[in-house]
Order: sequence, then structure tokens, then C-alpha cells
Amino acid sequence: MSFGVHQLNEFHASVQGKAVVFLVPDRQTNLLLARLFLASAAAAEVSCHVLDMDAFYASNSVSIAEGFSQQEMKDIQLQIPTIRAGGEVVPEFFPYTDEGFVVIDDLNSLYHTFSSADEGTAGRKLTFLVQSLSFMARTNRLTILATVYERERPVFTRRRRLFAGLGDASVSARREGGLLALRCDRGAIWPGRTLILSIRP
Repeated sequence: MSFGVHQLNEFHASVQGKAVVFLVPDRQTNLLLARLFLASAAAAEVSCHVLDMDAFYASNSVSIAEGFSQQEMKDIQLQIPTIRAGGEVVPEFFPYTDEGFVVIDDLNSLYHTFSSADEGTAGRKLTFLVQSLSFMARTNRLTILATVYERERPVFTRRRRLFAGLGDASVSARREGGLLALRCDRGAIWPGRTLILSIRP
């Protein structure tokens, strides 16, 4: 599975300097997004730092990074952050590289990490973190991309407003046959609020 260079450049240009939350329905769609994120960074020849909370990228690295050059692989860093008591994420993780990518997979797991010590403040901590990354994106032309799995359980329904309200825009991702459809639920990143990408086998 891959995307054309023109599509990768178009995607990167549209999200650069923003913090965007992508709501995904399943692992297969998340695999497509992971491929899109890493391939876009590779096409732009910039670094990509992945906060791999559930080792999703690590366990699927063969399919996600298939066809990448050795140099492109060196520009990808998978990291699980150090979490201090109280749910504090050690800030050294977050890169300050101009025009690079930062990917957070996923916000559900990060929320649970924050809530392990104090569930009452987990939402505020997550909001502050993403707002800080959004500021970094605007000032350093970073690309901040976060994923969150949509779930039907009532507890997620209550949190959906929190997740969808984070960052500069929220996007629903769906695979529709040989296409990946990205639709803005909040914010207007693309004309018509939708970007349709063709998936190559």
C-alpha cells in the first residue's frame, strides 16, 4: 500500500504548521494513516518522531515502512516516553526540529496514562499538551499528527468531544475501497473539507 508523491506533498502542505487529530475506526485504517504520515515525511525529507504508545508502529514496521530507503528509515524515530509519577510526560521526548513531523499514536492510551494517577485532571493535561504542540507547530512549521480510535462504548462517547476538540482540526479517516477519505469534522484544511487519496497496492 502506498500513495503517489503528488498526494504526499499535497497532504504535507495542508497539515504543516498545524496539530491535527485523526479519528480512525479500526487498525487497518490506522495502518494506512501510519503509512501516509511516514511517507509524507520521507517525501519532504524531514525527520519524523513517533510517540508509539501501544507499539503499533513498531509491531507493524515492515508494512508501514516498506520500500523506504536506509536514510529515510534513519529519519524515523519511534519512542515511548518516560512517564513520571503523577502522569507527567518527560518533555525531552518532544523534538524541536523545524519542519519535522511528530506523530502521537494514540490519544486514548495517552489519556489513560495521564489518568493512572489522577483521572480528574487527565483531560486538562491532554489538552495542555496538545495546545503546547499546536503552538510549536505554528512557530516552527512542525507537523503534529495524532490518532484516536473511535469506540462505541459510552465512556468513549463522553470523551469524543474532548479528543475531537483538541488541536487545530479534527479529521475522520475512512477507507472506501481503493481510496482513503479524510474529512474535516472541525476546521477547514482542504477545499470542501475533504481530501481523497488513491491507495496503490
